[in-house]
Formats: sequence, C-alpha cells, structure tokens
Amino acid sequence: MTIVVRPCESLADVAAIEASVPTGHSAYHAQRFHRNAEGAVYLLAWRDDLAVGHVLVTPVSKYELVRARLGTFPEVNALGVAAAYRRCGVARTLMEAAAGLAVSMGGTRLGLAVEPENQPALALYRALGFRRHPDVDPVDVWAWIDEAGVEHEERDRCSYWSQPCAGRGVG
Repeated sequence: MTIVVRPCESLADVAAIEASVPTGHSAYHAQRFHRNAEGAVYLLAWRDDLAVGHVLVTPVSKYELVRARLGTFPEVNALGVAAAYRRCGVARTLMEAAAGLAVSMGGTRLGLAVEPENQPALALYRALGFRRHPDVDPVDVWAWIDEAGVEHEERDRCSYWSQPCAGRGVG
C-alpha cells in the first residue's frame, strides 16, 4: 500500500479527512488546518484520493512545563488514522514525515504527549525511538464544541516523550 503524506492545503482536504476520520466535532480538523497561520502544519496521509490519517506538527510545544524543563523544539499532536487503515503503517509514515518536517522547522528533536493508557500509541512511539521524560507529565487541556454550539473542556494527564530527529530528510 502506498501512502503519500502532504500538508492539508484547503477546506476540501479538511472535508476529506473529516469524511474518513470523523471526529464528531465539526470544527476539529478545520481548527488544526487553520493553525498554519501560527507556523503549524497539519499533515494528511493519503491512499490514492482517500485521506486516511492526520497529525499536527507545531514549531514548539504547547506545554509551558515542557518548554521550561526541556527547551523548545517541534511537537506532534492529534495523530489519528482511519479505522480501516490502522496497523498498516500509516501512523509510522505520518510520524516519519513529521520528524522530517521538524528538521525543516529547525528542530533537532521532536516531542509529543500521550495518555499513559494509550498502549498502541506508546508501542509505536517506542518503536520509532521516542524516550519518556519521567519528570515531565503535562496536562493536556483541550476544548470541543458540540452540535448545539456548547463548548466543553477536557483535561488529560499525559506522559511526555521525545526523540532526536537531526539528520532526517524532509519526507
């Protein structure tokens, strides 16, 4: 299976990823696409004309705790793969592209936060060479808007991981 990763470039791309990786939150993918104005890049994985995965790459961590203890470097957020394409290499391909993008952003490492219960993600990150920072456990605070227009705030305790990405080409 050939997977091509490229930046989300339009609202048509946003609609395509929402159709194949639905979130139930109408603005989820659009909000990540619009982060481009902040220097972030929303990468999408494509199999032919079907969007099958996504990951957001930001130039610096969104967590003050991470920036204070570890410094500044690019970070990934919101990794997701369509259910029918899980365990097919899509997440790995997205993460490899994210590492290449981190290098083009001037980074020498790539970080991420993950909920400790998310064993499939942790297995992937370990296999890719990410290492946990045991003294850095940020709380991910995020909001979503339901169909009635009501905003909800979520808080998830996470562990923090990073990997060196120097020497990788943009992929």
